[in-house]
Amino acid sequence: MLKYIFAAKATFLSYFVMALWWLPLLMHIKVLGIRPPAVPLVVTDPYFSVWSTTDNLADSWPSHWNGHPTAMQAMIRVDNVTSRLMGLGSTGSGGTPAFPQVGAAIVTPTRTVYTFASQGLAVNLSFLTPIIASDPTTVKPLTIFEWSVAVVAGQPAPHSVSFYFDVDAELCTNNNSERVLWGRSSFAAGVAFDAMRIGTKKQKLLDHSGNSNRINWGYVYVGLPRESSRGTLKTSASAIASSEVTRGGFIQRGAAGLPATDDTRMPRMVSDEWVVASVAWDLPASALDAGSMPHTGVVLLAYDDIVAISLDGVPTAGAWRDNDTDPGSQAPINKLLSSASGSEDRAALSKRAAAFDTQLMAALTSVGGHRFAAVGALAYRQTMGAHVLVRDAGTGELAHLSRECGSGDDILTMDVIIDSLPFFLYFGTELLKAQLRPLLKLATNKTRYPWPHAYAPHDLGQYPLANAYDGGSQETMPIEETGNAMIMILAITQKEGSVAFADQWWGIITRWADYLVADGLFPASQLSSDDFDGPLANRTNLAAKAVIAIGAYGAMCHMKPDCDATTAAKYNATARSYAYMWQQLATASDGHLKLCYHCSDDTWGMQYSLWFDQLLGLGLFPPLLYAQLKGFYAEKMQPWGLPLDQRHNYTIQPWQTWMYSLPGYGLSEFEAAFEPTAKWVDATPDRFPLSDWYRIDSPRRVAFEARSMWGGIYGRLFTDTPELQSDFII
Repeated sequence: MLKYIFAAKATFLSYFVMALWWLPLLMHIKVLGIRPPAVPLVVTDPYFSVWSTTDNLADSWPSHWNGHPTAMQAMIRVDNVTSRLMGLGSTGSGGTPAFPQVGAAIVTPTRTVYTFASQGLAVNLSFLTPIIASDPTTVKPLTIFEWSVAVVAGQPAPHSVSFYFDVDAELCTNNNSERVLWGRSSFAAGVAFDAMRIGTKKQKLLDHSGNSNRINWGYVYVGLPRESSRGTLKTSASAIASSEVTRGGFIQRGAAGLPATDDTRMPRMVSDEWVVASVAWDLPASALDAGSMPHTGVVLLAYDDIVAISLDGVPTAGAWRDNDTDPGSQAPINKLLSSASGSEDRAALSKRAAAFDTQLMAALTSVGGHRFAAVGALAYRQTMGAHVLVRDAGTGELAHLSRECGSGDDILTMDVIIDSLPFFLYFGTELLKAQLRPLLKLATNKTRYPWPHAYAPHDLGQYPLANAYDGGSQETMPIEETGNAMIMILAITQKEGSVAFADQWWGIITRWADYLVADGLFPASQLSSDDFDGPLANRTNLAAKAVIAIGAYGAMCHMKPDCDATTAAKYNATARSYAYMWQQLATASDGHLKLCYHCSDDTWGMQYSLWFDQLLGLGLFPPLLYAQLKGFYAEKMQPWGLPLDQRHNYTIQPWQTWMYSLPGYGLSEFEAAFEPTAKWVDATPDRFPLSDWYRIDSPRRVAFEARSMWGGIYGRLFTDTPELQSDFII
């Protein structure tokens, strides 16, 4: 096996010989040692979301973040013997052994790579999702799947090699009893390509919400570039048919075993002989020379949802569709697939993604070490993939809508947005403004449904229906959400060096500031972000957030030319006065901070709101306080992390990472504090995308998965490094 490990590494060198920008990054990441509980394969938004939940790609079917299979299969046939690379054995491929995988998947922010080696061959599978967080124009439902095969020098060369890949109809349905149709499209504009597509017969746009559902409208596309460039092969065969026919035919005869025509028995249920869009390649004899250049096949995986969201009652297309909501329009998907159909186009996408990954991984490593960077890479696609980007049909403004995956499916939950604030703030302000704008419109009665409250809204609806109230009611978190909104608006203002965004909403911002002045220091019994704990009066952490938010208003007023200097001074003075009183009320007799003002001295909790005072540079709380917290929390650390408070055996990310990002944590101290988190990621047996609510006495999750909150660990990038607050370069 050792020779195959070396062979696999040699294949990496060959595979990226025309893309040398990847080499330093891949060699760097290979040794990080993080085993993701779920590996991102195709992750672009909350619906087009496919993960592998086993260490070896062939040990399970890929699945949606909710755990339901969304099957894809890859197989290789060497000298008439077929093995699986991805997916389990099933009807058609049952009994087919797995081709040996070498090591764990390599996960960078934009790419996942698997390596396999056996029978004198080194094989790579790559999933590239070229979404660059600093550039909203790159947010598209597209993943480029590439396979690469090379004969290892010094090993006996096989006589024949074929490769197979398929996608089944589970990617476009919510349950396996739904009936599907399929067909093909051919495009010749620009770079020519063919495409297979599968979708439901009913095509009921925006037909359901909540319940961790999957999409059952629109079409999943398998795009096949027609060109054949140096080292890149044209497909030998493709077919839309039952998995038994396509997989079984490939096992028996290679690419020639795929049916010559597509199955015509439709519509039919997903589980009725499991229809798949399949493609196969037979490698030319020249590819089988020992030491020859790797040969590659390409498949473009895309999803045309036609309509992504109901935004304030208006069916709204993804931003990539340019407001085209016509179900019969092929222009948007044509443009999307064309953008990656040419080898030069794909090379440009790959090069830019690699440069982005390299820069980001270097930044994460410099402030948090290699293990932190590895978790940060895993959090990247999860954070971006928990959102969908649309363009308001009325105003043309972007709206970036998060889904609370696995926890009620609320859209744009204010206290979830703020948890991913560091992630989006690091890359700029456009996506962050696109998250806040719809909520601010609701709060200022610029939507169909009136907002009668003095405090900020909690959310905008239930995914994919961003319709605000729509006759229902919201979870109420008055101080929490109002404070969150104020903090995020100041963060945008500081990042841009301009009050332009805040100025659009100055009336409601002022009303919220006055609300917090009146009710923030002594919060009535109410929920906060950790709503699973129930309501609590005078919660210390919640009051601290209110104090910081009041200071945020003073800071914005100070920057605003037409805001009276006396007014700014008044709010700043109030914030400082409240901060002083807060310390007196929150401090126990031994000097630590209690869970709530009236709680006993043996209570305590993570005071993660204090991190925002540091992020915004308000200086409301003294440095000595942070030094005390550092020592106190070090004593409370458990095997798998820092407990939320003394009552519980669980923790929350990113809040505990924020505690280690307060002043006083050098690199080695942060690495030591973050290591229980890295160990949890390595060890948890709960094979879902990262859960942000998990136990600290065992490596088990409590609930939730695939939420954007893990983007909050990027808060470490803002610790003692103000230069990192400039816009990301790529």
